[in-house]
Amino acid sequence: MTKAPRPWSSATDETKAHFGLEALQALGSVVAFTVWASQKISDRAYATGAPLPWLRKRVAEALNNALGPIEWLASIEEEWKDGTPRLHFHGALILDNPSRRRLVRARQALRCALGSWAGEAMKRQVKLKLDPDCGWASYLGKRTWLALPGIRDRFACARPGSPWRLSFDGPVLTMTNGIRALAKELHQQAREAVQEARQRATATESP
Repeated sequence: MTKAPRPWSSATDETKAHFGLEALQALGSVVAFTVWASQKISDRAYATGAPLPWLRKRVAEALNNALGPIEWLASIEEEWKDGTPRLHFHGALILDNPSRRRLVRARQALRCALGSWAGEAMKRQVKLKLDPDCGWASYLGKRTWLALPGIRDRFACARPGSPWRLSFDGPVLTMTNGIRALAKELHQQAREAVQEARQRATATESP
């Protein structure tokens, strides 16, 4: 028998990312994105102690200025190079009528929010993909487990740059309020379906 599903308040970030993407897909055309921060923006974000809230504000302002209010979600990851950490985002957003022009504006907004790379590298800074499938939620949430309190404690003494140790505090997954509300609703519907199935199985197994 399957385990009893957790309520939203104690669901993992991986689970929340799945239902967040499902919520986006229920509301409109979805564009997946990956965007790397410049070293300058990474350093400023790290200086806050909890980078995601600071970066979320920058991304929200840039997207709103370029495209108007839109719903989106994202996770934050870090990678080390030459002993220095740098941040990047994996996420998804709703972009109605995803024309070439609007995709360019979305790309420019994300680049502006995370600090533009210089020269030819700028072309590789932002990657967009139309209509991602459910596997994208798994990908963007693949390292959110590193932010669990028990995991943070376990690897707190790991060397700087260890792939198992986050060098920052705070959350690693964010979504706009509208998406969070719908994702929570979809999660509850799925949870109730599993609970009903468990009850039927229990009734069937009873003598």
